[in-house]
Amino acid sequence: LTSNQYTAQNTNASQTLSLFSQLSGGRSNEVFAGYNTIDDIRILGGAQPLPEMSVAVTPVAGGTPVAVTFGSEQFSPGNALNQKILEAADNFTVPMGNHTFLFGARYEHTSIYDNFPQQSDGVYKFANIAALEAGTPLSYAVGYANGGVGYAKFNVQQSSLYAQDQWDITDRLRLTYGVRADVPSMLDHPVRNDSVVAQYVKAGLPPVYTDANPKTQILWSPRIGINWDPTGDHKNQIRGTVGLYTASVPWILLGNAFQGTGLGYVSLACTTPATTPAFTTDVTNLPKSCAGQPAPTPGNAGTNVLNANDPNFKYPQSWVMSGGFDRQLPWGTVFTFDGLYRHAYNGVMIIDKNLKGPRMVNGVPYTDINGRVLYADTISATGAVTNAGQKVINFLGGPAVPFSQGTYYVTNENADYNWTLTGQLKKKFSDALEMNISYTRMKSMDVQSLTSDRAVSNFQNGRSYTGLQTDQTLGTSAFERPNRIMFFGTYTLPWKTTDFSWYYEAMSGFAMYYTVSNADLNGDGITTNDAIYVPTGPSDPKGWQFANRGSGASLVTAAAQASAFDAFITANPCLNKQRGRIMAKQSCTTPWQDRADVSIQQRFPGWAGQRLTAQLDIFNVANLINSQWGQINGATLSGFPQQGILQSVGRTAGPLSTSVPIVTFNSSVMSPTQPTARYNGAFFASQTTASNFYSMQLTMKYAF
Repeated sequence: LTSNQYTAQNTNASQTLSLFSQLSGGRSNEVFAGYNTIDDIRILGGAQPLPEMSVAVTPVAGGTPVAVTFGSEQFSPGNALNQKILEAADNFTVPMGNHTFLFGARYEHTSIYDNFPQQSDGVYKFANIAALEAGTPLSYAVGYANGGVGYAKFNVQQSSLYAQDQWDITDRLRLTYGVRADVPSMLDHPVRNDSVVAQYVKAGLPPVYTDANPKTQILWSPRIGINWDPTGDHKNQIRGTVGLYTASVPWILLGNAFQGTGLGYVSLACTTPATTPAFTTDVTNLPKSCAGQPAPTPGNAGTNVLNANDPNFKYPQSWVMSGGFDRQLPWGTVFTFDGLYRHAYNGVMIIDKNLKGPRMVNGVPYTDINGRVLYADTISATGAVTNAGQKVINFLGGPAVPFSQGTYYVTNENADYNWTLTGQLKKKFSDALEMNISYTRMKSMDVQSLTSDRAVSNFQNGRSYTGLQTDQTLGTSAFERPNRIMFFGTYTLPWKTTDFSWYYEAMSGFAMYYTVSNADLNGDGITTNDAIYVPTGPSDPKGWQFANRGSGASLVTAAAQASAFDAFITANPCLNKQRGRIMAKQSCTTPWQDRADVSIQQRFPGWAGQRLTAQLDIFNVANLINSQWGQINGATLSGFPQQGILQSVGRTAGPLSTSVPIVTFNSSVMSPTQPTARYNGAFFASQTTASNFYSMQLTMKYAF
């Protein structure tokens, strides 16, 4: 509902100063200084702050219950990120024979204020409308400042020195090589939570220190590149580079630790009706403890989630190799080919340091019937997970708060890689017409797709794994788009004052995979990161056991769901080829998508050195022509890669190594009711996404 919406407001301001000095002997020096402020806030959609409330409702036609959500969106109250960036650089260039040397230095200081008071207005869930009317919620969650600072405020800096030589070995061959040294560092520390340290010591494990920062370190980045004209007639060019490159430091991600020590901002979750406190919509007087518990005293409240950094964390670096060539073809056509390969040297990975498991049986990890490693002690007949024996912290604070989430720990991996290959043809037909067409093939594999600057979100949504959470198992990245075609150009009309430009792009859809929406299949405490097992057929003993859904006229039998699910698998090649195993991370995609934009620029006659230019841009012009065109089909169930296609209602009897979940098949996928739904309802064209509709922009430019 509209009260659960928010508006993102982004304000950027930049001031820069640059001084270029031409010195004797061809030498030159450039000094640069800048100050930038970046302010990002969220504005709530409701007229007044309210708790976020979700009510389960069953569609009129029957099917899978859905949640109607209203009140303040739980991630948005007070959400603000402010950055103040001061930077300065100096570059000194010295020509010497056929060498051109560059020596430089750069300094950047950033002050960061990051306020992410999740659930600060409270979150209630209700079983149905009658429960809402009665004020009897199923569960309650809230976040608040624990007698101290509830936001992250810290300073960081990065100093850099670099040197480069551009060596023209001949008039056809240029060699460029150099080295760069970067020294990023965090200037402030989070506070240490000694009660957390004590829990790890008690468990006989290395402590997790909430005040840990990555050590200050020198990041060396050597690189070398060539540019070669093999024929000497400027019709062929070969180029390439190889080097170690330092990436932008994820300061906000590392800064999660300032707010997530358990001594600043804390989170409470009351997950059963018996522990849920009395319902209230007064966000200034929300309960800070579960029913039957005393109110916490300042500085002693517990929390259900922590953040921490690996003190041995290495700032991100990647090995990068690129190569390409350009060739002039007949009829004024230029062919270009480029290839790029990147492999993580120091990548970023989030793990849950609270998991000391997995569960071990006879000295080996215990697995379910599908081979999934389990962090669960038990999973009940209702599907509820008990994993206290596999966790370091089960309760924290006073009164003791169930530690239901985890200790999200920023550390490293070095397995990620990606490559792209691009071919392009460019032709200028005349002074009036120029066109470009290109095709890009891409492969991107990662351990964890970092889709957020929140560690908890990356752990929950950025990775699916079936083995150990610490394994660096590669899977398809959420950012992979295997195929991309672009066609663009410009035509100047005969009277020379009007330009018509177009841009067309077609590409593969987004990577995705299927899950059980409300089940923690491996017992790690997360219900969104376990990919489904793909049965060999409806009678596969390792497959899902379906249960009847609905009743009366809306009854859908277990047999009908099992048959429909098998048909869905058959209809989707990405699933059909994975029968008999747990599906790979993000191994399916949404449908191909394309869009077209056009631009018309009109130059008016000038007078006395003054000129007026008008430009009309039409975005998604296909939708302007036909309302059914230009519609991108996204995933039906979630904007994240994981799609909860099944819902858990229990588990069969027997040990976890032989039992299977009891599920129902999502009704909106099984029986599509939306007229724009396709592919058995797994994908649909959203009618609330702005980019699915055309828009226009008129710009006037006055030059004098």
